[in-house]
Amino acid sequence: MHTHKSSRIGSLHKMIAHFLRFFFKALYTNLSWAYDAVAYVSSVGQWRAWQRTGLCVLPPGESLEVGFGTGHLLKQRASIGNVAVGIDISKQMTRITKRRLLKANIPVMIAQASTFHLPFPQSMFYSVLSTFPSDFIYRYETFQEIYRVLKPDGLMVIVPGVEKISGAPSAGNILVRVLDKTSAWLYALTGEQINPGLDWKAELMQQLKDIGFTTTIESVPLERSVVLRIVAQKIAPNV
Repeated sequence: MHTHKSSRIGSLHKMIAHFLRFFFKALYTNLSWAYDAVAYVSSVGQWRAWQRTGLCVLPPGESLEVGFGTGHLLKQRASIGNVAVGIDISKQMTRITKRRLLKANIPVMIAQASTFHLPFPQSMFYSVLSTFPSDFIYRYETFQEIYRVLKPDGLMVIVPGVEKISGAPSAGNILVRVLDKTSAWLYALTGEQINPGLDWKAELMQQLKDIGFTTTIESVPLERSVVLRIVAQKIAPNV
């Protein structure tokens, strides 16, 4: 009886996880209008803070955001005087971001394009940023293209996901603590939470080294969570 019960619970979890992954994927296309609301609710208000862990380490100057989503980071980057450029494969996200930037009267160049063929000349950007990207970011072709468009010593910054949702401090709001626990379960169930125990870091760092990057992978602690951040610097070629 106990075995059957455990089996049913396991099957239910798989069904829920499958549905949620399908739902999250749809947020980039047909449900893009709901993206910001879902990101806010599912992270219990932490989504923007997670994204900003990538933005805060970018050097001044021209930057490219890969997979800009609904455009909040592009808007923030450009609003402090930097030249910001963005690409996203989703036509729905491109449309939403274009409206947001036009409404704010912020001059940002965006395009619907693939990371496998970035429509920019060599050595154009001081930095390339991507936060909470899909698996496309880890393709060799993507890393090669990012390396190509970066200036010598330029930075590639990736925030692949949340490593831990630790919850509010013990003295914090009880409701927030409960919601944080629910959020942690949700991200773990769908595979959106990065497992720090997996031995993938050395392989990634070697791949980036082969292309021409020196890489640091770090855990960034926030008040209620820990976010993973990858910072890779393009090694200037010997002349």
